[in-house]
Amino acid sequence: MTRLPIVVTIVLVLVATATAQQTPPVFRGRTDRVRVDVTVTDRNRPVTGLKAEDFRIKDNGVEIPELELATITGGISVAIALDLGPGVQEWGWEEMQLACDAVIEVLEPRNTAWLVTFSDEIGLKAGPVRSKLQLRRALANVSFGQGSALWDALFGSISIVTGQPGRAMVVVLSDGRERGSFLDRKRALEVLQRSEVVVAAIRPPHQPIGFLVLQDVVKLTGGEILQGKKGDPGRKIVADLVEQFRLGYVLTYAPTGVPEPKDGWHELEVSLKKKRGEVHARKGYYTPGR
Repeated sequence: MTRLPIVVTIVLVLVATATAQQTPPVFRGRTDRVRVDVTVTDRNRPVTGLKAEDFRIKDNGVEIPELELATITGGISVAIALDLGPGVQEWGWEEMQLACDAVIEVLEPRNTAWLVTFSDEIGLKAGPVRSKLQLRRALANVSFGQGSALWDALFGSISIVTGQPGRAMVVVLSDGRERGSFLDRKRALEVLQRSEVVVAAIRPPHQPIGFLVLQDVVKLTGGEILQGKKGDPGRKIVADLVEQFRLGYVLTYAPTGVPEPKDGWHELEVSLKKKRGEVHARKGYYTPGR
């Protein structure tokens, strides 16, 4: 398996930073504008054609009077993080392969993708690429392991797509069980609060009820959790996930009049004023420098 030094290095840096009780890296850029990635669906179909005035955002309880829709150039960036641990092997490896292939299939030529695999070690199998063929060849040449370094793989994947043009997403295909990461759940959530990357998760179809480890992560970033299924129905659900993200919105605003909390954490509430639809957006952000 190809080693991924950059991912391992970034994970070690994050752990060392957290251990020293310093501020983890802030992935947000400008301090005068807040950016919020938003996906709107109606019966699992993306709602398009919305304008800035159709949205309502409250920042720490203060309603923002003026929102703007950002113009995002370029395609989306997608890191696929595929679990090769014992749980996925036991509860539906074939279906997870189909789900992974469905993500690959829906990518457009202008989209950039990576395939990261993880078990007791992390590997970069492909990327950055815009070729579906390269991704599929990599998917066909994976090897199982005994562990599942979920947190390390997640943040390695986030680090890869951070700073790429356009919008960025990490799709985690896993049973959601952590085995052997340097990072723990608390540190993982702290770093995610400083990232603008949306995280979605797909779990094996035959896995028993319970997927608590990743629920907070996905909810925090405005992503979704899907249950893998066999055959075309499952492929369509997974493909719809990426398509909804592609057709989402990026809202920006100046946090004028919003009191600055002592810990720097801003709680966000994003909703529609009069239009119909289910809104998915990250739950908050940290003030840069905090």
